Amino acid sequence: MLLAVLLLFLITEFPQAILGLLSIVIGKEFVKQCYIPLGDLMDILALVNSAINFILYCSMSRQFRSAFSEVFRPKLLNRWLPLPARTTETNGGMTQVTQV
Repeated sequence: MLLAVLLLFLITEFPQAILGLLSIVIGKEFVKQCYIPLGDLMDILALVNSAINFILYCSMSRQFRSAFSEVFRPKLLNRWLPLPARTTETNGGMTQVTQV
């Protein structure tokens, strides 16, 4: 999962870093011709990075999903849809943890 998050970050943020460096090296002409017109695209790429990170965490991490549901799930639903039992490892053995 870490590799997927890292690759996504590099793909979406690296172009903006390159444009920033080029605008420092080349100067104001580059900023006017390239950086300003592509600025909105770079912002959209950063937003896409955030959205896809959330999807990656939800799809790849069971611990993230359970913590997310504990925090954002309405307490009223516990009567009709109980949370599934979680299992945690302690000293090599399995311990059953249930929600009350």
